[in-house]
Amino acid sequence: MGKEFYPFCPDYIEETGRLGASKRVPVDLDLSGLEPFKSRMFFIHPRAIADVKERVDFCPKNNTSHINGDEFCIRSLYYFVDAEPEDGKYVRKIGSISYEVPWLIRSKKPGYSAGMFLSLPFTHLEYVLPDDGMVDERVKRARDEGRPIEFVKE
Repeated sequence: MGKEFYPFCPDYIEETGRLGASKRVPVDLDLSGLEPFKSRMFFIHPRAIADVKERVDFCPKNNTSHINGDEFCIRSLYYFVDAEPEDGKYVRKIGSISYEVPWLIRSKKPGYSAGMFLSLPFTHLEYVLPDDGMVDERVKRARDEGRPIEFVKE
């Protein structure tokens, strides 16, 4: 995941909420330690932490200090995305989705730092079959050993 595809963390959060998370992994990744629903994926973005403290309309952690703007809350990242007015609301469009932004703050530009903004459970792997249908031996072996790998066509 990169900022060239998802310029703002809320873009990825919103898309994942609608379409689910999918990450391509290298063929040489050691699959032996992956356990469905126990192993996790951690998502990092260069704009995950902002040097602003803003009151938020709600906090995903229901943290009062975040809601009051006493501490940084990831929800405040929504207030600094590039969104456009539409039918009396602010709407951000990215790829095939759009999402509503509660309000925009244009009077200041936050400084950003990289950080983890999302953690999700690993559920399974999908191996995209090549045109010739030949499956990498390592992937076959991992699947035979019980790793949750589904074969799919692109």
